[in-house]
Amino acid sequence: MEIPSAVRLKALDLLAKGKSIEAIHYLREELNLSTQEAHALTNHLEKERSYFKRGTKNKGISVPGGGPILKFFGIIFLVAGVTSLGMIGSYAWDEHQFIKNGIHVKATVIAIEESESTDDEGRSSIGYFPVFEYSYKGVKGTYRSSINFGHDNYSIGEMVAAYIDPANPGTVVIDTFTERWGSYFLFSLFALMGTIMGFVMIRFS
Repeated sequence: MEIPSAVRLKALDLLAKGKSIEAIHYLREELNLSTQEAHALTNHLEKERSYFKRGTKNKGISVPGGGPILKFFGIIFLVAGVTSLGMIGSYAWDEHQFIKNGIHVKATVIAIEESESTDDEGRSSIGYFPVFEYSYKGVKGTYRSSINFGHDNYSIGEMVAAYIDPANPGTVVIDTFTERWGSYFLFSLFALMGTIMGFVMIRFS
């Protein structure tokens, strides 16, 4: 029979508290049932509650029988997240060492290139990528940022600090917060979210 959600929740709450007699009386009065019908319905709800209780833990975050699957995907998320965090940390350390041992030069913004992209829904957007020019021992080099900035983040002729590898002057790091840490911050955020999600999935599997 169709049980109003409010009545079902109240009856399940009584059963969860071990008050099966009160649940029978409550269902009989609310649904205008005979004692036998209310008793049968109470038994049905108790079986339903026990079934979901076996398949779920901690306030129903899992699903019936879904513990092993949830744990499996949780392990995948956790391993991927921790591995990504380790790789990001390694790259950040390598860049720190690069700057520590690199040659400091001045780089000048010589252009801001526009790049148009279209998403899956056909909406287009324009990205702005600054191009820097620098000089080392009389030899000029250029570097195009791979980070999408707003069109007013840089201006033509603006000068910023940069570091290059003296053994390979074509390798350059622009010494601004966004250039150095922007991509690390974004990837670290995703990796951290994956790690937390994996931990939660394992915890509640």
